[in-house]
Amino acid sequence: MEEIKIQGARIHNLKNINLAIPKHQLVVITGISGSGKSSLAFDILFEEGKNKYLRSIGILTGLDNEDRFDTMEGIGPTVAVCQNTIRQSNPRSTVGSKTGILNQLAMLYTSDGKAMDEHSGHLSLGFFLYTTADGMCISCQGRGSYYDINLEKLIQDKTTTLLEVYESLQVTAGFLRILKKKYGVYFATPFWELPEDISNEVIYGTYDNGKQSYCLERILRNAYEKGEDVEEVYLKTLCPDCHGQRIGEEAREVFLHGKRIGELGQMTLTGLLDFLKEIPEEELSHFGKNLVKNLVEKLKHLIQFRLGHLTLYREMSSLSGGEVQRIFLHLHLESKLNSLIYVFDEPMAGLHSSEKESMIEAVKELRDIGNTVIMVEHDREMIRHADHIIEIGPKAGIEGGRVVYQGNYEGYENVNTMLSQYLSGKCLMPERTVRKHAFDKEDCLILEHANTHYLKDLTVAFPLHVMVGIAGLSGSGKSSLIEETLLKRLASARKYGIATDIAGVELISGFAKISQEPIGRNSSSTPVSYIGIWDKIRELFAKQPEAKIRNMSGGHFS
Repeated sequence: MEEIKIQGARIHNLKNINLAIPKHQLVVITGISGSGKSSLAFDILFEEGKNKYLRSIGILTGLDNEDRFDTMEGIGPTVAVCQNTIRQSNPRSTVGSKTGILNQLAMLYTSDGKAMDEHSGHLSLGFFLYTTADGMCISCQGRGSYYDINLEKLIQDKTTTLLEVYESLQVTAGFLRILKKKYGVYFATPFWELPEDISNEVIYGTYDNGKQSYCLERILRNAYEKGEDVEEVYLKTLCPDCHGQRIGEEAREVFLHGKRIGELGQMTLTGLLDFLKEIPEEELSHFGKNLVKNLVEKLKHLIQFRLGHLTLYREMSSLSGGEVQRIFLHLHLESKLNSLIYVFDEPMAGLHSSEKESMIEAVKELRDIGNTVIMVEHDREMIRHADHIIEIGPKAGIEGGRVVYQGNYEGYENVNTMLSQYLSGKCLMPERTVRKHAFDKEDCLILEHANTHYLKDLTVAFPLHVMVGIAGLSGSGKSSLIEETLLKRLASARKYGIATDIAGVELISGFAKISQEPIGRNSSSTPVSYIGIWDKIRELFAKQPEAKIRNMSGGHFS
């Protein structure tokens, strides 16, 4: 049996472990949080496989890494499918562009589309893609919509001065100094009384070599792109020219079975599949028939992955981590590459119980075409289907970092590790204690008219002083309701004093978002420094007699 052999793995809390991991199998690395499983899977297996491949093609990488292990044999090119590293932020990156479906549809319209004017020339491929200069709608730059400032909402008091406007938007001291040099003479002037030319410049800025100056529109756009809710003052407006279809005027004149390509972009994957199946064969060329056949297979595969509810124009940045991970899994399966090592980060996270079977079958398929699939996972069903199980433990931190079990599932049921005892039923989770709580709408946050993504004008009451669970199938709107609507409206209420369609904000003193997103990218940032403990330790050192003699402050110990 081919194996990946590791000697002396010791990064983070791993205790110089030795391992032989079978290749061409489905391998689950499990253990409690902080035990060291991600260190093994990503910091050692993935990093070494990636670095060795890059060095083999002449790219020197990883030379400044600390010694993570003594030796490793049998490693091959690795691919990480991890929610944090595959998040997308480009607003032009959509489900359709990422999966390649829009490109194939553009080819179909180029070959088989019918123009309204029969005498006009079947357009080149680029005209049917909103991502190209030829194809994008000029008015909205291929976005389907644009944003404009609602000044009446932003500045409701006619006596508010320009300085107070900047302060309400929490402009930093540095930018305020720059703005003072430029508009300082108008700082005490009520915003609504500014000269028209100054007002336009303050709102929309000026452009130098295509770069926009610091202005209200740029401030609000930056806030929107960072995920803040500015919808009450920075309104999303459907493009009046393309009506959300994103494509230019020329392509909007070409039809396939009565539909423009932009209309297909607004369809869900399930709806698009139904539409393609309806097209009579006599309407298609031989090339078109093959394209449709290929698209139908591709769409069926994505729908099997529980992604049929997504539209082609849905931005990748707005998807949940689970949805993004399943799209990338589809792309890897579609590539049919083999002899690779795939490293997954909890692919079952966020999936409803009814959706897990399709994910298990997908990773098995990836294994069956000749790849090694290694995943960090806690899910009972995924562990049960693994060919090989490795538990790192026994506990977390300095008490973890050792291999406490390695073998098949049958053997795993009969050992007494921290995790296997719960999976086998020897240890039970604590029973739920019923806590009676009278539901009182006067003690709730009430969200109204929630329409984000696929939410259907919801009104929801969130009782305060209790733990509230949000459940539902993947893609049902859980993240849209909480992250995209509730949190954004709370942020808008606190930052701009605008609390439209949310009641009860005055009942809370604040809010915090706790997620698995990276909390700091500074190389000198550590958990201890991030939570402020180092500051207190430095203060203690600064109070020592010798430190006082030397006139040392806390900063001397940083």
